[in-house]
Amino acid sequence: MSIISGYMVPHPPIAVHEIGRGEEKKIQDTLDAYDAVAKDIARLRPETIIIIIRLSTKDTYVVMKHHFRPFDFLRFLLFL
Repeated sequence: MSIISGYMVPHPPIAVHEIGRGEEKKIQDTLDAYDAVAKDIARLRPETIIIIIRLSTKDTYVVMKHHFRPFDFLRFLLFL
């Protein structure tokens, strides 16, 4: 298995509709970038996706290994 692509995107809380409650339009360029990344990932059809997230302002990162169903964002958020 080799790395075929990589992406780095911001994740402002207002990107989630239930949090942003209409404020998401302020970050429309970011949301459009999410769509572009999603389309590229779908085109590549990777066997594995590695997500590395920063959960605090400290110099710490989290690498998670977990199986998620496609489009199961709520389960992902609850897992954190």
